[in-house]
Amino acid sequence: MRGRQLAYRAVWLSSAVAIGVTVLLFGRKEEVVEAITEWKPYTQEQGGFTIEGPANWELRTAGSRGLGGSLTLKRTELVSIRAEADDVMLGPVIDMARAAGRSGPGPSIPALPQGPGGLSLPTAPSSAKTLVGQVHEFTKSKVAGAAAPDFEEPRPEETSLAGMEAAVSEFAYTQSGQFGKKIVMRGKRATIVGTAIGYTIVCQCPEASWETLKPSFDRVIKSFLVTKK
Repeated sequence: MRGRQLAYRAVWLSSAVAIGVTVLLFGRKEEVVEAITEWKPYTQEQGGFTIEGPANWELRTAGSRGLGGSLTLKRTELVSIRAEADDVMLGPVIDMARAAGRSGPGPSIPALPQGPGGLSLPTAPSSAKTLVGQVHEFTKSKVAGAAAPDFEEPRPEETSLAGMEAAVSEFAYTQSGQFGKKIVMRGKRATIVGTAIGYTIVCQCPEASWETLKPSFDRVIKSFLVTKK
């Protein structure tokens, strides 16, 4: 009899532990990353550009074929800033877009429903009807979640960065986290069109940190400068 009671107790304890672990893993809110208060410039020598970024995030740099190169700043696996110069892939795209000479308004695209990040996509001329719009559309592949079924991105704002044509847009998508938990990701990206070379900046984080980091992501993008031409 006592042995049976001990067995029942062991089963009960195991179940309680399992329930507790499940609650901790799936019930807790995502960690909110603190606001960036310390900044410093980062230069990608091979890529020939510099950005201002958080002073205490992990830095990774990489070269590439041609004149390109990238630098990545990471706070966590899901919170990152990546800037890249690319002449091998983006150079030909820019040249083809210029040769096509397409400009001006194009046909409207239908509005898409509000998605995971609460972004709305109003009916608007296709972003691919201007030079920078075409290149910006092509560089969507630089976003890790661009292939997600619910990836959405409103029409970009066309502007100028470092004296060059640029397009800036926000995006949102859902990805699977640890133990299959769904995480809504939010971000902002920029495409800068140079002469036979393109530059991209992709900043992203979980939605829980979006309002905290969005002003910092704006600052990173606006800080972009070219160090060699």
